[in-house]
Amino acid sequence: MHTSTILSAVILAVPALSAPLSKFNTRATESWSINTMNVHFMGRDTGIPGNGWPDWAKFDTTLDFKVDFPFSQVSCSASWPEKNLPTSEIPCESENTMFQLSPVPSGDFHEAAFTLSVRRTDVDGASGVRTTYTGGQVITANQPTVDTSYLSCLGGRPLDGIRCSLNGPMSVRKPLVLDAVSRAE
Repeated sequence: MHTSTILSAVILAVPALSAPLSKFNTRATESWSINTMNVHFMGRDTGIPGNGWPDWAKFDTTLDFKVDFPFSQVSCSASWPEKNLPTSEIPCESENTMFQLSPVPSGDFHEAAFTLSVRRTDVDGASGVRTTYTGGQVITANQPTVDTSYLSCLGGRPLDGIRCSLNGPMSVRKPLVLDAVSRAE
């Protein structure tokens, strides 16, 4: 009799305990595509002979891309002094979207090898619950047999630097997709 009472209590408690836990463990996912990305920087051997750059011709590195979210598209861009990639979050044109650059798993970190992370925060108007989605992708260049080589980077005329873009002759031929995972706050 005592055993059946305990067993009944356990059977009744399990659904009550599991419901709230499953609610908190549910994570939404989204896939975000980037169809446009451009990087422009002063590269080795793209200045004048001897790898020099006159002061008047020097320029900051630029990165710009567009993220296609399920219901909108957001432009993101940044510029920085050559070889000084930023590591803090950078706001995009939409106030709820940021991006960040970090080293690739091998430790490389330069204009043609970085990990791109994008973060978007949504606020539910009715409940006020904030949900943050984060997605990232390693991005490298000029190795079409490497899955992460999304950029094709080519040097131009002297003092024009190196220009990189998606789907070029030296990049993989596949979409750049960020698989984002949510976290409720």
